[in-house]
Amino acid sequence: MKLKTVLIGSIIVLTVFLIYLTTLDKLIFFLALGDDLASGKTPYGNRDTSYNEYLKYYIEEKNLLEKYIDGFIAEDYRTTDLIRDIEDNKKIMIENKEQSIKNALIKADLVTLSIGMNDLYYKLNVANLNNNELYDHIDEIIEDIEKLFELLRKYCKEDIIVTNFYRSTILLENDKMKEYFNYANEKLKNISEKYNIHYVEIDKILENNTKNLPMGTSFLPSRSGYEEISKEIIKKINSTLLK
Repeated sequence: MKLKTVLIGSIIVLTVFLIYLTTLDKLIFFLALGDDLASGKTPYGNRDTSYNEYLKYYIEEKNLLEKYIDGFIAEDYRTTDLIRDIEDNKKIMIENKEQSIKNALIKADLVTLSIGMNDLYYKLNVANLNNNELYDHIDEIIEDIEKLFELLRKYCKEDIIVTNFYRSTILLENDKMKEYFNYANEKLKNISEKYNIHYVEIDKILENNTKNLPMGTSFLPSRSGYEEISKEIIKKINSTLLK
């Protein structure tokens, strides 16, 4: 009788453990990385709900969120800053516990990334727009991003999503600018495919839409712009990670 009780108890414990493991495996460890755009900064200087937070709420509503980390996001971030943080294995404190960026990348089921906009707009501001050397500057930016992608893939084997470049409203009438951004996005798309990183086009929902991109001189979206960006990323994860 005792043996039978022990056996039944063991089966129950094993069943519960297997259910736990099955459930845990479906949960999403979400790591958000990037710059001003990833942080939810608006053109008015304040911070609003970011596209990452909208995405977090969506995953939470599905009861699929294991953990969300956005502490490695930094305003005015450039590609080389994020590369340095990964190489140095930057650490932050979360609920009085130390969290390193390499460990987060290893554990992540989903990584979102916005990077390169600060690099690109800096070059546009200091360059002679009639000078083909700007294409060389874009190549340098893409080379840095490729180095970043290589680093990310060294530690993260799961889904990574990157957003593309887009023009602020004041640049829309400049045909040369359109060429530069098309060139940069084509390069970004190519290296995204090379490293199996999901490329999401947000230029189509931001350009020519003053509700989403309200200030002509700034590339930072409004709250509705961030929400629209999140919807594009949600489409992507519904066809990949959550399929």
